[in-house]
Amino acid sequence: MAQKGWQEMQDESFKEQFEEHLSKINRTLVSQDLNQSISDSVINALDYFRVGIKYLIFDLEATRRENKFLRRLLEEIRKEEAGQIDDLESDEDDTDHFDK
Repeated sequence: MAQKGWQEMQDESFKEQFEEHLSKINRTLVSQDLNQSISDSVINALDYFRVGIKYLIFDLEATRRENKFLRRLLEEIRKEEAGQIDDLESDEDDTDHFDK
């Protein structure tokens, strides 16, 4: 009888330890799934961030090109206006000679 009681205690102890180890394995697997999920989320976020940065760089380069083009255009317009003012002044100078 003592042998049977001792065997039952060992069985119960074994079951408790077995369940504890199963629980630890389950928590580890859940943790690994959670870690994998977090890792996947971080990777997706980094990919999205990378695409966003590439778009911003592209937009910045396009803005710089457009800015450069518009500055040249503005400079040409200013030169033309300055040339027209010079032409008007020289025309006025020419007409002043005739009036005198």
